Amino acid sequence: MFFKVIGAKKVRYYEKYYDESEGKWKQVSCTLTSKTRAAQAEARKVLEAKIERKTNTVFGVSQDLLVSEIAGEFFLIRESELKRNTYVRQKVMFDAFLRKFGTKKVRQVSNVMLQKYLMVNDWSVGYRKLFRTVLDSFFSYCFKVGYIKENPVERIVLPKAKKNVQMIQRKKEHFLSKDEMSEYLLYL
Repeated sequence: MFFKVIGAKKVRYYEKYYDESEGKWKQVSCTLTSKTRAAQAEARKVLEAKIERKTNTVFGVSQDLLVSEIAGEFFLIRESELKRNTYVRQKVMFDAFLRKFGTKKVRQVSNVMLQKYLMVNDWSVGYRKLFRTVLDSFFSYCFKVGYIKENPVERIVLPKAKKNVQMIQRKKEHFLSKDEMSEYLLYL
């Protein structure tokens, strides 16, 4: 960073940066009223914010990538983390998601869009939660790497499973009553 004094009470601060998308060195500037250390620190913050806006990056990582481009990176890592069967199931689930959202930029995918996608499909509550888990792991990866500023899946609200009398009775049929259990234990 460097500065030039302009007039009696103005100081213009400059910072150069390399724009990788164009392959050129560029410069940003801001004007303040002083050249003290505090003003220089403030100018540095302002200039860094301007550079970040201009290059559209967070922590040096581009935010203009498509969901499908990031999915390739994500599943390379995911393949080494999971067993083969689990990996294949998650990949098949995510491929359905990519057909709808693969051409969108990752930062444009909102929690409202994801919630509508999960609710429109006629899935069971369990499958919907499983799909949400897969999406959460993908968007957590995007957040940790720096492609997005927040994980949109964290703000998704899914309906809870309805419990009816028939389901509860069906589950109870798989267990022994106290009398049956005592008879069984006496038999042993």
